[in-house]
Amino acid sequence: MGYGPYFEIPHVIDGETVTVVMRPAREGDGKTYAKLLEDFTVQQYVSMQGGPTPKDEEGYFERTRTDDASIFWMITLQRGQQEELVGSTSLHLRTGNRLTSGILLANRPLWGKGIAGLTHRLRTWYAFRELGAYAIDSEYVDVNIGSGKALESVGYVESGRQYRAHFTNGRWYDLVSLSAYNPQTVTLLWPNGDLPAEIQAGLKKTQAALEAATKVINPR
Repeated sequence: MGYGPYFEIPHVIDGETVTVVMRPAREGDGKTYAKLLEDFTVQQYVSMQGGPTPKDEEGYFERTRTDDASIFWMITLQRGQQEELVGSTSLHLRTGNRLTSGILLANRPLWGKGIAGLTHRLRTWYAFRELGAYAIDSEYVDVNIGSGKALESVGYVESGRQYRAHFTNGRWYDLVSLSAYNPQTVTLLWPNGDLPAEIQAGLKKTQAALEAATKVINPR
């Protein structure tokens, strides 16, 4: 698998129309990404200790390129001819075509601008419509409320909690687990139709996210 295909979607940030892009890694990304990951606040949310070097990131990108069980995208913003690296997102195969997802928005001034929600929308479309996954699992540190809201916006629902599993800044925090389900295959999981109410509510959001992504991706 390695890297996913190129996706883009228009987005308005502070009154300015930009383009959010999901793409494979390119030459020079390692240096830029390593610089972003020096930010201590970013590190606190992803259990990092110390900043990586450009060589570290380039090595990670190369391992990702040859990873048969993962799909990875760089996330950038385009303003005209200018491109700004924002972060990365990924899908990982677990078992039985159930995936896990992850995202790292390392460009902190762009937090809270709706970029994560857009990225989740396109990533979810690819997981369900192209990979045929029946579910995607993810998690976030409970203090990172924005991350949870972005996942919930595309239909992820809370499925569990690891109490005090994340340590940073001298404190322990909970890790919240969430799952999203493929509307096309959910009846295989609940053949009697007895879906929990929260799953039904999540499916409506997922279906809306998939329909919105289809209009942008415009598949054959």
